[in-house]
Amino acid sequence: MGGKNSCQSTWCTKKAEYLCNCKNIKICEDCKDNKHYGEQHEVEELNSQPKTHNPDAPISTSSLVFTRNIYRSPEGSTEVFEGRVVHRPDKVAIKVMYCRNEGELRKKQQEAKLQKSMVHPNICSCLGYFIDENYGPGFKFLIVMEFSEKGDLEQDIEYRKIRNDYWPENQLLTHWTEIIDAFAYLQEMNMTHGDVKPRNLFLANNGKLKLGDFGESRQGMQALVTKTYQVTGTVMYFSPKLFKEYLEIIKGNNVRGDVRHNPIKSDVFSLGLTFLHMASLAKPTDLNNLEVGIDNLQKQVERAIAKLSYSDKVKILLAHMLAVQENKRWDFKQLKHHLSQGDLEHDLNEVSKQNEETDAKPAAKSVPKIEGHFAISLAQVPGRAYICEIDNRKIRKTSSLNSHRFQSSSRVAVIDEGVVVTGGLKNSKNVFLINLVTRDSAKLEDMKQGRAWHAITVLNKDLFVIGGRDPERKEPIKSVEIYKDGKWDECEPLNIERENATALAVDNEIYVVGGANKSTKRLELISSIEKYFEGHWEVLSLNLPVPMSGVGLVNSAPRTIMIIGGGRERGVSSPETFEWNLDTNQIVLEEKALPEGDTFGSNSYFIDESKNEVIIIGFLLGIFIYSRATKEWEQEGFKS
Repeated sequence: MGGKNSCQSTWCTKKAEYLCNCKNIKICEDCKDNKHYGEQHEVEELNSQPKTHNPDAPISTSSLVFTRNIYRSPEGSTEVFEGRVVHRPDKVAIKVMYCRNEGELRKKQQEAKLQKSMVHPNICSCLGYFIDENYGPGFKFLIVMEFSEKGDLEQDIEYRKIRNDYWPENQLLTHWTEIIDAFAYLQEMNMTHGDVKPRNLFLANNGKLKLGDFGESRQGMQALVTKTYQVTGTVMYFSPKLFKEYLEIIKGNNVRGDVRHNPIKSDVFSLGLTFLHMASLAKPTDLNNLEVGIDNLQKQVERAIAKLSYSDKVKILLAHMLAVQENKRWDFKQLKHHLSQGDLEHDLNEVSKQNEETDAKPAAKSVPKIEGHFAISLAQVPGRAYICEIDNRKIRKTSSLNSHRFQSSSRVAVIDEGVVVTGGLKNSKNVFLINLVTRDSAKLEDMKQGRAWHAITVLNKDLFVIGGRDPERKEPIKSVEIYKDGKWDECEPLNIERENATALAVDNEIYVVGGANKSTKRLELISSIEKYFEGHWEVLSLNLPVPMSGVGLVNSAPRTIMIIGGGRERGVSSPETFEWNLDTNQIVLEEKALPEGDTFGSNSYFIDESKNEVIIIGFLLGIFIYSRATKEWEQEGFKS
């Protein structure tokens, strides 16, 4: 046999002029007639279309024409060919997998079945799949897929890198929106991909990006939190948890390759690294290794994002996706919601610049009062908080407040003069006052104890900051401080160290609910409750029904507290709501739950008496509205 344009009949080297449909090879004029064997072949001229077009022509081993090999795995178990189906006009990709046993074959059949069930404009279509019955030993399994003429994203990135040809920002965000929509579709179907990387994103002829190759995909995510999975995927694009277990495998400490993680959140991180690769045209090396520590790894990721030449629209989205800790990383539905609300349209750089100019200003002696009722919640994007308000005309509106003082680890409270911002991982003792009328910010006296992820509430116009984490020691703390008459004073500490708890003032008492601490060597959620009354803290005999953190607390009726949502083990947000009667000391599960699970913070609610509704703002999904008359919940997205 000769070169790639030569006849593929045995021992023939003449120029190929035909495709032989019965032998699936290229042949010359002489071999077409096969005079030696008296056999006529069904042929077509090379580069010509079939004489009869039938888009629904059946696909089988004999109907496939292999034109060129475009991929072969290092171990040779998988090959991908460019080809076509006899009597169909379009090219196809033919994935050929060699299986050693029935177990491997069943896995490949499941992959094909999953991909065949997907119908989305940004997912490569599976046209058919079958076993080659003529192959042995073992099994030869074929999947016929939509062909992407322009290749995969990894190839395109390399071409662009050579030419220094970065994507225009609007085109980049369009591609990202398309792919996030495809992954949100998978999440709705309770499916994950398992091997997200540029090589598995393909450039379609219409210019869209499409997701393909579902070799590691899984379905049935109901046991998402408790299920143990195998480490699969591509090392450079592993999420931090997957990379950690990969290292354990190398060290011989995880022979089975098991890992407990949220596979949807792992896909999010892998896609975030893929997007970072697109935006920087550089491979995302050393951005998933937890051996450097969570905080150091997060800083490395943030530095990589900060180096990009794109606007904050791009950087904010990447920050959502590349949060090192799973419970702080958004899933695909949250990302899709975020994009659909247009939240990326704000230029935070300009806002930060304006705030920096006002930082040196002392707190004003006469500050305009805020008219109406407010609730505020920090976004999971540094530099932003969301506000819901009712003005004197009884009109409810939501908006965003931008300030470089907002960190997801700081806490905020609404007082008469505006919004107080306390602590956070950076500058953990700092306190700022932001006026909601003028939007000016002024620095207040520092707290005595640096803290992040603490609780905050207002009792009799005095501001309490409670517990949290000491960013220097990286440990939960008991410390409590009170801000009164422009100064911070230490208060009696909690009985139990707790971070990410929630506090609520009711009458002359403060209740601190749940959170997390290190009663063992690892950080674990807790179910205890503490009460502050007349200068002293006591641990109640009553516990929460389950350990939880970041719950919403609402004083919904006299001596009644609603406990809403909050985090559970492994970063799962719950939609459950409970009613806590302070007089009977009972907590009862409510029949009506939130539309979706979310986490909350102090000062994130108010009651709209004109409509008999409770308004509470989540950290992730938006505004939740509870009708006290019907006991039904509704949800609104964030609006700016």
